[in-house]
Amino acid sequence: MPNGRQLERPINMLCPMEINSFNEKTEEKPENKSEEPIASRIRIKTRLQNLKAYQRSCQNRNNLLLLIEWLSISNPTLAARLLLQKNDVMAKRVSGKLLITSCKTMEITIQNIEFKGNLINKLEVERVNAELELLARRASLARNLWTRRRNSNTTRKRI
Repeated sequence: MPNGRQLERPINMLCPMEINSFNEKTEEKPENKSEEPIASRIRIKTRLQNLKAYQRSCQNRNNLLLLIEWLSISNPTLAARLLLQKNDVMAKRVSGKLLITSCKTMEITIQNIEFKGNLINKLEVERVNAELELLARRASLARNLWTRRRNSNTTRKRI
């Protein structure tokens, strides 16, 4: 059996038996040894990628918290709104601490907070570049098809 161990048994038994506990009469079936290095390398690479992603995530979180901390010095209410992702809060910085309170309003107010500067989302730039590349490929394919059809039409007219 591929998932367990087989007992040594007399020939007249009708079906094989699988067991999960260790027995002296069991025989260990090793896995394919040629696949072990590949599987272990894949496991190691996956762990490294997960570790790098985790480290990147922690670094991004720390950078965001540092940015909000510095922002709380000049505009504590904006820092509290970014931190809590709510618009109905007020904040005040007192002796190095950010004191936040809720402002209950009857109506829902939506406020867009825009960052002004030359910050462009890297993913957005990559998406636009990928779309431009696809358009260029489609244009070249269309141009090639058009020239082939034109060439085939001119050869038919000559015949």
